Amino acid sequence: MRGRHAVMFAVFAALLAGAALAQEPGERQPMPPAVDTQAPRSSGVNLFYGGYVGLAFGSGQYIELSPLVGYRFSPDLGAGVGLLYRYRKDNYYGQDVSLTDYGGNIFARYHIGSGIFAQAEYDYTNYEYVPNSISGATDRQTYSAFLVGVGFNTAVGRGAGVYALVLYDFNYSGSDVNNPYSSPVQYRFGVSVGF
Repeated sequence: MRGRHAVMFAVFAALLAGAALAQEPGERQPMPPAVDTQAPRSSGVNLFYGGYVGLAFGSGQYIELSPLVGYRFSPDLGAGVGLLYRYRKDNYYGQDVSLTDYGGNIFARYHIGSGIFAQAEYDYTNYEYVPNSISGATDRQTYSAFLVGVGFNTAVGRGAGVYALVLYDFNYSGSDVNNPYSSPVQYRFGVSVGF
């Protein structure tokens, strides 16, 4: 059965990579933590594990890794924590610049029904940016986001699923030129695999 899960995960990861290729060059939104949406197991184990890998190619490239662990309080309510590591390579400044971001989040998800869920999360990101395009020197800054939104998920096998999520960042400020995100609205697509 594990082999079947690995094949399904590989297929969906390839689909997500294809979707990342179709992004506009300026769009580099991270995908959200993936949450296992299965009901609590009969053994009484309410922990769930997961994560995601984000990829984008074009004038700006990135690779993103985000493992997570959570606890299911009921069949409809779960909460957890996740980590973030993102490597970016940009050439927007006339030269190749490699940047790294890292951070974490806490999240809660409530399943409303028929695959629809509400999610709230707090994200903390320490990101690297280029304040001076002439020298190419980098600096670091932190960003805290409070996001709330709705999504849809569907199971594709026991413990595996795909989801789409729209979140609004209530801490977003368009006046911050170094903001790591270009909009307060984040669209996320992902896969989840329960272990």
